[in-house]
Amino acid sequence: MGSMCHPPIVIVSLSFSFLYASTYVADLAMLLSFRLYRGF
Repeated sequence: MGSMCHPPIVIVSLSFSFLYASTYVADLAMLLSFRLYRGF
């Protein structure tokens, strides 16, 4: 892999941004499905 060429802060920030994006997408999908369920 070569983990020495990348600084750890890049990997940490990348994983944090990915976690935040996945949580935001999951929350948005749950809110959308809830609104569709309440609408219909």
